[in-house]
Amino acid sequence: MPSLVDNIMTITGSRMDIAHLLYHCFTAWEPDGDPELDFERIIPLQGEGECALPYWGTRKNALETVIMKKWPDSLVLWLRTASSTPDPVYLKLGELYPSLQFHIMAADPGNGRAVIIRVTGKDAVFDDVDFYTVYELIYGEPPPDSGTDEEWL
Repeated sequence: MPSLVDNIMTITGSRMDIAHLLYHCFTAWEPDGDPELDFERIIPLQGEGECALPYWGTRKNALETVIMKKWPDSLVLWLRTASSTPDPVYLKLGELYPSLQFHIMAADPGNGRAVIIRVTGKDAVFDDVDFYTVYELIYGEPPPDSGTDEEWL
């Protein structure tokens, strides 16, 4: 069973560029549903049923997207992906929107891995970082297995 990866993406830039990204890169799957980041709109697959892994860095489209905060010049998203971060999608967003800055924190609790990604235009930095620190930043509490013995008393 694939692990689930939680990504927190902060996008900053002009109001117009953020609105353009929302219009072109998100899909509302339900008539009254919230918009979801749609990898297919960013990097289209070549054929139906084609394996997405080489294109998106993960086998599936975003599993869930929540717009956490929206200001005129920034947007904060929570995004859940299967097995890994969608690195090629993040790189393509940088190419498509060179005036926007993308800052992503991702935690993969199933593999105890965390990464911080910064993308601006074609410049990208991928840093493997301390899992426990990023987990706490994303979830607001330490991972369940990092507690002290006092929690078990």
